[in-house]
Amino acid sequence: MTRRPMCLACLFIIGCFYFAEFIGLPIITGSPISQNTQRWIEEHPESEIYGIIDQCEVTDYGKSVYLKNAYLIYKSKKLPIKNIKAYISSNDQANVGAYCLLSGKLERIPPKRNPGEFDSRQYYACRHIYYQMKKARIKKMSAPIDISAAILAKMKAYLQNILCAIAQEDASVFQAIILGDKRNLDEEVKIRFQMAGIMHLLSISGMHLGIIAMGLFALLQRMGLGIWPSGLLSMWLMLFYGTLTGGSSAIVRAMSMFVLMMIARITGRIYDTMTGLSIAAILLLFDTPAYLYSSSFWLSFSAVIGIGVIAPALKSLSKNKIWNKIAPGLAIQIAMLPVSLLSFGEISLAGFFLNLLILPTAGILVGSGVLALLSGLIFLPAGKLLILPGRVLLHIYEWLSDLTAGNTMMTWIAGAPKPWQVVCYIALIALMVLILTNEIVIMKKIREKVCKKMKQRIPEKIYKKDHENIYRCMTAFCLMIIAVFILTIRPLSSMRITCLDIGQGDCIVVETPEKECYMVDGGSTSKKNIGKYQIVPFLKYRGIDRITTVFVSHSDEDHISGIVEMLEMIQKRLLNIRIYRIVMPQIAEPSPAYKKLCELAEAVNIEVVTAKQGDTLTTKNTEWKILSPEKGASGKDVNEDALVLRLRHGSFLGLFMGDVGMETEEKISPLLQDVDFLKVGHHGSRYSTGEDFLEQIRPEVAAISVSAGNRYGHPAAETLERLEKIGAEIMRTDQSGAIEICESAFD
Repeated sequence: MTRRPMCLACLFIIGCFYFAEFIGLPIITGSPISQNTQRWIEEHPESEIYGIIDQCEVTDYGKSVYLKNAYLIYKSKKLPIKNIKAYISSNDQANVGAYCLLSGKLERIPPKRNPGEFDSRQYYACRHIYYQMKKARIKKMSAPIDISAAILAKMKAYLQNILCAIAQEDASVFQAIILGDKRNLDEEVKIRFQMAGIMHLLSISGMHLGIIAMGLFALLQRMGLGIWPSGLLSMWLMLFYGTLTGGSSAIVRAMSMFVLMMIARITGRIYDTMTGLSIAAILLLFDTPAYLYSSSFWLSFSAVIGIGVIAPALKSLSKNKIWNKIAPGLAIQIAMLPVSLLSFGEISLAGFFLNLLILPTAGILVGSGVLALLSGLIFLPAGKLLILPGRVLLHIYEWLSDLTAGNTMMTWIAGAPKPWQVVCYIALIALMVLILTNEIVIMKKIREKVCKKMKQRIPEKIYKKDHENIYRCMTAFCLMIIAVFILTIRPLSSMRITCLDIGQGDCIVVETPEKECYMVDGGSTSKKNIGKYQIVPFLKYRGIDRITTVFVSHSDEDHISGIVEMLEMIQKRLLNIRIYRIVMPQIAEPSPAYKKLCELAEAVNIEVVTAKQGDTLTTKNTEWKILSPEKGASGKDVNEDALVLRLRHGSFLGLFMGDVGMETEEKISPLLQDVDFLKVGHHGSRYSTGEDFLEQIRPEVAAISVSAGNRYGHPAAETLERLEKIGAEIMRTDQSGAIEICESAFD
């Protein structure tokens, strides 16, 4: 390390940034916009902003534009606010490169509200976007002023059309691989590739850019250009290509390293991969410190660390050609493991093997696509012919991903590790590398002693042939096993209840030390796709790969939409989380939504149980008692005939009231007793959680799942007053995000 001062400088800078965050200086997570401007925006959310349109895209949720160098207009003053994302009407015409005046409601990009959820605020901070404007209206727009941006946008659109013509039904994948445009990618394809551990193929990664860059440099040299013209021209073309494809952290990292490598070759110097990586990291972090919390940043850099540090150490174990081809892929997986778990909570076991096949052949896929695109610019039939090898490979990759999809044995949902676990993992892997590269003198003495004992137990022929490698292999293997074990242990000492913030709806997850998981409801009327974006990421973040029972209080959308979505994902083999049982209220007249949920569950071989008052579900140290509905309930009033659950775990008691009102509260009055935790009924409606009811149960903690600014006025002031009167601690998802309660807090 002392021979690489740039590596030390990079580590020092990263340490300084994290230390600044630790002592309260928001260098990584803070906003560079002045406090006065932020305060003014909070006081005047309806604003006008002016800036240059940098990008325009159409999504399932409408049209959005990105403005760069934007500023607020206030009393003839210009208040700079960096870049802005604005949502406009799909009918509005937005020209890239033009100055645009927008009016609408300006608000800070929201942070994530649940553990494991995608962090939009951090993601957009990496693009220097800190505010968004909803329901924006274009008031004025000039002709294109930023000619380069306009030309790039038109060029990219033209190249996309060429790919559509030559790649046909595979065009969306090649657009993502070559041009970095994922807007047209089928969502199911993305999920399948992610489950197979080969998602990196569907984006412009550093690997792709490296393949293209080195291929271009070699081509220019073969064309007769010298090293200077070839290097300078390939550098310029790669910088242009990187700008065209969006300039993500992986692209900037790869471009920086390529430029440094070309400079080294041109000047006759030796290029060091780790020094180049460190310089690239320093350049990125000084421009955008927010990258330190970016999964794409760490995935890209950890992959290079795997190739540059771990791979040479693994190769030293054997000179076998097959092993030398396997080692780099294995090294990348080792380096990326903690980042993958922190980002996704899971790793694809199939990916370990698939990447050994895919990494050597990725060059064919990318090269075929690039050559076909360039040929298609001149002669379309030539492009269609040249892209065939890439399309064949792509179909093989899709076939392999289909084989692994939905197979729970192919995915390990280990959950996100704690910081101390990541530190221990890195330390053990570093020790493994040092031992394999003979960097630790003290280990040589230990090795000599071990080898003497090995000589007594191992046949002489084998010992003489490779006793050193046997020792090193054993040491490396043991350290690797210990490191993975430490990284993936998820001890839970007491029961944990988490009320997810899914807007106007309910979703509660209960985890027990006995490795059981229960879910009570899972739906929302204010948010779409909560199964995909909130529930499933949370489960993976916690390392939950199986749900013992899902309790569905009733069939309203705000209680089942996410569950239906999860069942549909299981049916399409897009989810590797098992659900063993679904419990529904026993009613005479089930609604169409009730029937659909039951049919979906049966289609994927999940047991459906109907329950009534008096039924009990007991597993290990956990007991669920059904307090409602009564036997023979009609189900006409879905709220009042909903499931009411009492949870007992050891001495802990919890009550889950669904959407029942005071009518049901009165009916179940004889069954009530003091509880520790109350999930407040009907999102805090004034018609539930009555005074007599609260006097009977006297909860210590009352959780209300509700959306901010909902049109129902939930939670009602009267309900909050009643809860305060009995001394309950009130927790609301609209104020604090996800609510987490541990059983140990009530001891």
